[in-house]
Amino acid sequence: CSICPDQGVILSYYKKLLGDRLLVFPINTDLEAAEASIEMLKKRYNVTSYPTIIVEEGKYEGVVSKSDLMPVVCGSFKTPVEECSAIQSEIEETQ
Repeated sequence: CSICPDQGVILSYYKKLLGDRLLVFPINTDLEAAEASIEMLKKRYNVTSYPTIIVEEGKYEGVVSKSDLMPVVCGSFKTPVEECSAIQSEIEETQ
């Protein structure tokens, strides 16, 4: 998809800040014919458009901005993560 790289940049930002605490699994749907697991994941999460982000059981379609993704990513941690406070401060400074 033409806008998927935009979402990739935002996810890479979070991955860089959170390191091993955040797992990101990009899936190349161009390989769907060769990889049955892609079709299975699409059906499981009812993915009908791209980009789509799945966090826990939540599905987020379209490009999710850095500020909109912050509560999704940081809210998925069982205990508070210090880097999330820094992300929140950075987002507030740019608004």
